[in-house]
Amino acid sequence: MSTQKPSKTAGWNWFLQRVTGVGLVVLLGFHFAVEHFIVGAANVTAGNTVERITNGLIQGDHVLGQITINMPAFLYQATAISLLGFSVFHGMYGVYNVLMEQDTLRAYEKPIKYFFIVFSAALFVQGILIFLAFFEPFWQVYDPR
Repeated sequence: MSTQKPSKTAGWNWFLQRVTGVGLVVLLGFHFAVEHFIVGAANVTAGNTVERITNGLIQGDHVLGQITINMPAFLYQATAISLLGFSVFHGMYGVYNVLMEQDTLRAYEKPIKYFFIVFSAALFVQGILIFLAFFEPFWQVYDPR
């Protein structure tokens, strides 16, 4: 049993872990509905991904017929970025907590914490860069050909 007193941010971290967990259920539900049921995983292309991210236009053939949803682009973009941020925080903080429950790793708490902070930031930045690669205005500035 550890006798170390909790950090000043422990309460906020506990709260954010729960909030991101609930957020992930909602956002993953939206992701699966759009990508796997409306558009269909087999029909996801770079072209229709750019259309969804840039214009918020979601189209697909469904068992119930043709479905078209025209949501505001910023809402689709905010949903994608929120899913990325919630996933990174929830996953990295969860792994960090599991590691900190191991008494043998308690001596390395600070280096492990800073590693996870840097690694999480790097994952989030990488995800944003991938997101920008599908954003149409990006292609107006950068043409790889």
